[in-house]
Amino acid sequence: QKSFFFNIIFNSINIHFSCFWIDYNLTQIPPLRSPTKISIGLDHACALDEDGVKCWGDPRLAQINVPQLINPVQISTGARHSCAIDASGLKCWGDNTYGQLEVPALEQPVQVSAGSAHSCAIDSGGIKCWGDSKYCKTCLEKQGQQVVAGGNLSCFINGNDVSCWGDPNCGIRGTRKLNRPTKVAAGACFACALDEDGVK
Repeated sequence: QKSFFFNIIFNSINIHFSCFWIDYNLTQIPPLRSPTKISIGLDHACALDEDGVKCWGDPRLAQINVPQLINPVQISTGARHSCAIDASGLKCWGDNTYGQLEVPALEQPVQVSAGSAHSCAIDSGGIKCWGDSKYCKTCLEKQGQQVVAGGNLSCFINGNDVSCWGDPNCGIRGTRKLNRPTKVAAGACFACALDEDGVK
């Protein structure tokens, strides 16, 4: 069983990434110049720095083989695939077992979230998801301010509502009223949200 651990240290001058793992197949962290974002998958990670997107970790499913990107602004890593938004749109790379790389037509995407084996994005037309369709994780197309793809579920924020869909065994499908939520995160079978009252 692999172990993949990360330590991120922030200070007022620099952001330093250090990684710790136990697996002879994992590649080393590359040199980074003023990194601003990092996203961690199951056994790989990607960072956005002054040069663009750089990925490292398990190379066996090409999840660290970053395609050509033009001025990338956002990255998101799933279990064994990754996605990025750049000036030309949205691109994904890595494992395609469940169609994770088959990005639908998007118009001006502004946010992407890569889950275990599916991904969701927000563009000018709303939320679109693709990849593993088990539990209908990729079924919903609605408007929202933030979307997140987890393991067996997906969630999004729309005004004061946080709505989740996916595996019925997770027990969180449906809509919850919160006090001006600003962030939502999803794990394998749970979700958390940040609103004006704190974390729920």
